[in-house]
Amino acid sequence: MKKIYLFLLFALISGLSNTVKAQTKVTIYQYYNATHHKHFYTNNLNELGPNGSGGFVYQGSIGQLYAEFRNSPTDQTVYRFVNPNTGAHYYTIHVNTFPSGFSLEGVLGYIYGTPFAAPQRSVKESYSSTYQDYYYSPNDGAPTGYILNGEAFKIY
Repeated sequence: MKKIYLFLLFALISGLSNTVKAQTKVTIYQYYNATHHKHFYTNNLNELGPNGSGGFVYQGSIGQLYAEFRNSPTDQTVYRFVNPNTGAHYYTIHVNTFPSGFSLEGVLGYIYGTPFAAPQRSVKESYSSTYQDYYYSPNDGAPTGYILNGEAFKIY
């Protein structure tokens, strides 16, 4: 009987530690390359550094996403795509819906559904056909030269 209680206690503690681990958030960093007119977003500050690199300048954070996948039917993955010909990046929750010429580069983060749903802000996607660049922001409106496409994903 003691073995069953110990097993159940261990299972409960293991489950709780996985729940806590799955609640880790990562910051989403925004960079801009004025020479190539390209925006770039990453969850890894070391990818381009706190000051940027390769012509990209750090512009700040747009918010946070969760770092780990929980395998819950209410969660969503935010995917990162790249166009190797233009250097543009595209971010979406739809793994099978992306612009022509883009390929999957990785995962930016995760949006948790219930019970971790709130608070969330909408991240809007804007596109510049002149620069073939996608811009993402939790703010309303598109920058000059960009057309607002609507919500791309949510962020914390």
